[in-house]
Amino acid sequence: MLTLRCTKRLAQRLGVKLTKNPSETTGKLGDWFANIIDIPIPIVVCANAMTRLALVIPALEPIEVIFQFRIRLANLLSLIGIDNEAIHKEITTTEIVTFAPTNDRKVVGSLTDICFHVSWWLEDQGAVFTNRELLKFEKKLAGMPHVKLKEPFPERAVLKCFSVSNSLIT
Repeated sequence: MLTLRCTKRLAQRLGVKLTKNPSETTGKLGDWFANIIDIPIPIVVCANAMTRLALVIPALEPIEVIFQFRIRLANLLSLIGIDNEAIHKEITTTEIVTFAPTNDRKVVGSLTDICFHVSWWLEDQGAVFTNRELLKFEKKLAGMPHVKLKEPFPERAVLKCFSVSNSLIT
C-alpha cells in the first residue's frame, strides 16, 4: 500500500479524488508527496516524505504516473546501491496506491524546492531528454541536501533506511 500525497493542483490535473484518511503506507520509505510543473511540458515531481528522494515523471494519466513511479523508483534505488530483493519488496508495496492530500508543510516546502531544480534542469535540456539522462538527474537530486533533516542527503537517508553498509554513511 502506497500513499501518494498530491497537491490540489496535481489532483485536479490527474482527475483523482483524494482520500482524507488513507491506510498507512507499508513500504520502508513511507508516504510520497507529488506536485506538477508545466515548464515546458507537464511533469509530475515526487518526493519521499522521510528521505526527500525525488522522482521526475513525464506522465499525466494516473495509471501512467503510477507505472512510471514504480519503474523510476526501482531504477533509482538500484543506482543508489539497494539490492534487488529489497527493491522488489519495496516496489511490491506500491501495487495498491491511494491518492491523498498533502499533510506536512515541511515536505511540501522541500517538494517546492525540488520542483524549482527540476524546472531549471528541464529548461536547460529544452524539455528533450532520455530516460538515462533523467535517471542521472534524479541521482543528482539524491545528493542534494535538505535543511533541518536528521540526514540531509536523500541518498544517505535511503541507504540508512534499507540498512545498507556504505562508505558514504558516517
